Order: sequence, then C-alpha cells, then structure tokens
Amino acid sequence: MQYNDSLLLDKKIFVLVEAMFRGIQVISTICGGPEEVVTPQTCLLCLKGDASALAATMDKMRRDYSAFNPVEIRNHAILNYSVRNGLKKVMLGMRIIYFGLF
Repeated sequence: MQYNDSLLLDKKIFVLVEAMFRGIQVISTICGGPEEVVTPQTCLLCLKGDASALAATMDKMRRDYSAFNPVEIRNHAILNYSVRNGLKKVMLGMRIIYFGLF
C-alpha cells in the first residue's frame, strides 16, 4: 500500500483507516461502515452495486486529485483513530457512563 496514490475499497474499514494513516485518498462504498469514519476531505463515497456511480466517483477523484491533501488525510486519521487518541475517547466515554453524565 505504501506505493499507492489512491485506493478503492468495499467494507474494509481497517484497510481504509490504514490508507488514511498513510495519507492515501480512498474511494469506498456506502455500505454501513466506511461512511462513519471518513470525511469529504479524506475519502469519496459511492453507492454499493452501482457501476455508473463508481465510474463517476473514480472520474471525480481523477479530476480532483490535487484537492486531496495527504497531510490532512493523515492528520484526520491520527486525531480520530490513533491508539493514544482512541484510548482518550474511550476513557472519556467510560467516565461519562460511570458518573452518569450523559
């Protein structure tokens, strides 16, 4: 994956997040997962099973390739999915549940 400029995925969230850690722009399908972890600045989404939507999304990525910033993609992954930041979010959630602050 280290030599990829872009990646096309379906349902492989862990691979999507790894690509984001590497600053790689991704196309994924809306299939109950990927759309929860990406932003328009990190990934393009298309409908699952729609070949014309996939072709249009691939064309959009080709046309807008320079609009994706690898550093911004990587920073998004670090902020949201790194072990350190992930543990902070889990601990905050546990405190909210434990102290009844929801």
